[in-house]
Amino acid sequence: MYTGRLIKAKGVQYLITALSYVKEQNNNWGCWIIGDGEEKQHLQKRTNDYHLRNQILFLGERNDVPSLLQQTDLFILPTLSENQPLSIIEAQLSGLAIIASDVGGIPEMIEDGVTGFLTPIGDSKKLAEKIAFLLHEEKVRKSIGISALEFATHHWSLANAIKQVLCLYHQAIQKKLHE
Repeated sequence: MYTGRLIKAKGVQYLITALSYVKEQNNNWGCWIIGDGEEKQHLQKRTNDYHLRNQILFLGERNDVPSLLQQTDLFILPTLSENQPLSIIEAQLSGLAIIASDVGGIPEMIEDGVTGFLTPIGDSKKLAEKIAFLLHEEKVRKSIGISALEFATHHWSLANAIKQVLCLYHQAIQKKLHE
C-alpha cells in the first residue's frame, strides 16, 4: 500500500516500475495506491503500460486509511523528498513492515533491516528486491512490523511528545535566565 499525494516528488512512478519487476517473479500480490493528484492519469497509464491493472488499484482519497492499513501486509513510500512523513508513523502504528526512500528525515524513523527497509531514491530495482523479499519472507515481514510498532509506540507516544516539549521549554527558560 502507498498513501499520499500523487505528484512526481512522491516517487509513485518508481513504485509502479518496481512492481513490474516483482510481477516477473511473483504474480500473487496486489497494491493499493491511495491519494489523488496531478500525476494520477500518468500513473494509471504507466500501470496499464506495464499490464498491472489487475494488481494495482487506485482508490483515490479515503477517510478510512487506518482501517486499510490494518488490511495490508506492507507499506511503501518511494518519495524523492520528505521530512517526517505522517504516513510512515501511521504504518508503524499499524505494525507494518515499511519500505521507504533513504531521504530526508526517514532514516531517523526507520532503522534499515530492523523496523523497515531503506532504498536509494528512484531505484526501482532495489525497491523491487525489497518488495519481493518481504512478500516471500512472511516471518521477516511480521518481525519487522512488530519492531516498527514497538518503535512507534515508544517514539510517537503522546506522553513522550509532551515530555520532549516540556524539556525544550525548560531548556529555553534556563538559557534565558543565564543571559
